[in-house]
Amino acid sequence: MRCAVLGSPIAHSLSPLLHTAGYRALGLDDWEYTSHEVGEEELAGFLDGLGPEWRGLSLTMPLKRRALELASQATATARGVGVANTLVRLDGGGWLADNTDVGGLADALRGAWLGYRRATILGAGATATSALFALGDLGVEGVIVYARNLGKAAGLAAVGESLGIRVELRDLAAWADTATPVLLSVLPAGVITENAAGGGPPQASSLPLSSPPVELAFDVVYWDWPTPFARAARSAGATVVSGMDMLVYQAVRQFELFTGRQVPAQAMFDSVAAQGYPALRNRPDARHVVLTGFMGAGKTTVGEALAQSLQLPFIDIDAVIERRHGRIADIFAAAGEAAFRAIEADTVLEALAGPRAVVALGGGSVETAAVREALAAQEVIWLRLTLDDTLARLGDDPSRPVLRSPDRAERFARRQPFYRASATKVIDVGALSPEEVVAACRLALAR
Repeated sequence: MRCAVLGSPIAHSLSPLLHTAGYRALGLDDWEYTSHEVGEEELAGFLDGLGPEWRGLSLTMPLKRRALELASQATATARGVGVANTLVRLDGGGWLADNTDVGGLADALRGAWLGYRRATILGAGATATSALFALGDLGVEGVIVYARNLGKAAGLAAVGESLGIRVELRDLAAWADTATPVLLSVLPAGVITENAAGGGPPQASSLPLSSPPVELAFDVVYWDWPTPFARAARSAGATVVSGMDMLVYQAVRQFELFTGRQVPAQAMFDSVAAQGYPALRNRPDARHVVLTGFMGAGKTTVGEALAQSLQLPFIDIDAVIERRHGRIADIFAAAGEAAFRAIEADTVLEALAGPRAVVALGGGSVETAAVREALAAQEVIWLRLTLDDTLARLGDDPSRPVLRSPDRAERFARRQPFYRASATKVIDVGALSPEEVVAACRLALAR
């Protein structure tokens, strides 16, 4: 099977490196990914000349609008953004146009996302439209766009309205007025310089990063890293996401569209890191948020609400086990606790190997050494509760075999050091409502 990236110029493209790394990771030895110099006027003829072995194409400039025009079908995202960076071969012939830049940017930001509702975009080019769609996916309600040409940027307000986002347009010369926790630069390389006198384009030495503080910054540029913008943002204490993160995550989405297989993102990040590019996949804010604690602490209730607040998936380990293997009480009765702990550990490790999420562990997960080792790389919040509070909350619940065991006090005491050693944050939940616990978790994560 064959795939390729098309554009002009094309020699700089990292797409062959990324997709080939995916093929190797999954053992797809019969797949090939190449690059081809193709201009806008040549695209139709190039597509007509492709045989059935061609499964997908990545498009870069200047082909993204033309690709959408030539496609037989298009996703709502591609139509909304107005450009396509992906063409997928349809079973009946023709091509499906999609835009994975939107999902790629959302995925890149999601690792550091704390439920923000307002953001600022520097720049109003084609990438700004993708950024608006990505911010909409993340739940943003209001965006300030700074543009060099307000007349050309007027269309972004209409795009925002279609997404339910209030868009305010401002002149780029007034960039220092921004006051949102998220700041995205989609300006071309070289527009933001280290230092310069006077007004005009943003200068990294005086970017609006500290009053009030910008918590999350993104720079679409990924070469010559760190850029002046990235250095200034880091110095101000912001989490910085590189355009490389976006590039990799959009390639992950393309890969699945082309092959029908999910590739581990880390395989692609490793491939670009080996070439000296900035791959920020392992930054601390990409860790899972894991809730631990004895039964009755409210891990599931709090986890569901916290995940919604943070715009992250929620994984309840006990619920996953019961969907796959039946009731936990029945597993204890039929196979014993050791067998259950093995199932539990496998389920936890699988969850922690996946995309960032809020994960609620079973109360006894921390007794397994492999789980404790995996937690060392995560953000772990211990929802601490006394045994008396636990019994008062749960009573004699027949679905909880440990609660009904005669050694429950001993188990409670045995687990406390494990909870304490694994936790990066501790919240005493005995006197708090679930809403108060969620608020306390968000505060702890922001510190």
